[in-house]
Amino acid sequence: MLRKSLIATRIVNGIRRYWQTSKHHAIVKKYKLNYYSQNNRAQAEVRARDLVRRAESATAWIPAPLYPAGGAAGALLLYILIRALRELPIERVLELGAGQTTQLLDAWARASGGNVFTFEHDQYWADRIAATVDPTKTHVHHLPLVDIPAPGGFVKWYANPPANAFPKDGFDLVIVDGPVGTSRLSRYGIIEHIPTWLNKEWAVIWDDLDRPADLESFAHLIQRLRADKVVHDHVLLDGDRTIGLIYTPNYLALQYMW
Repeated sequence: MLRKSLIATRIVNGIRRYWQTSKHHAIVKKYKLNYYSQNNRAQAEVRARDLVRRAESATAWIPAPLYPAGGAAGALLLYILIRALRELPIERVLELGAGQTTQLLDAWARASGGNVFTFEHDQYWADRIAATVDPTKTHVHHLPLVDIPAPGGFVKWYANPPANAFPKDGFDLVIVDGPVGTSRLSRYGIIEHIPTWLNKEWAVIWDDLDRPADLESFAHLIQRLRADKVVHDHVLLDGDRTIGLIYTPNYLALQYMW
């Protein structure tokens, strides 16, 4: 009986992976996304973890050790973020979803004089993370989730942030790693605010794009930027997860960091 149950579970998981992969490829093709695919995801993950450790040892302000595991930020996101903070003209960061990256960003802000603004929907988690950072540098805002309109119905997104949640000159970098993923148009709410919340030159790092619902929202954002004739480029990268990078000309170096 147990053997039959294991076989059935493997079949169901295999079908689910096939469906997810097929939908992922269909979205990439439909929206003409630039996808730098890895044939060996395990090898890409090992490479990303090794690069994170190298970056840790070479950067004094990183609060080592970092833990790219479980629900925390993955190794590829951490590595790209560290490189971006070290090498690009970033001063103000918007982070969607508090966690390990908040502490990394806080350490960078203390060392560089930058500022971080974090939106988190979970009150307990927002309070816990806020207690670990410098409140003069890292501003953690608890914003509960509300329904907002999207194609085909409503989706969950953060409630309106307070006026003091925005720097005067806009954000240089946005990290889309929250709120929690949903089954359709995950994190779609950020589309309405890019590039209106941003500086003249900017970059976006979007996590979890191996999930079709996140990839679909990412594709809608690319479509919106194209329609609005915003000069930009983008790339999808495979590591332990798939992340997306969107950047204006002054942040072109971001695409060469992997």
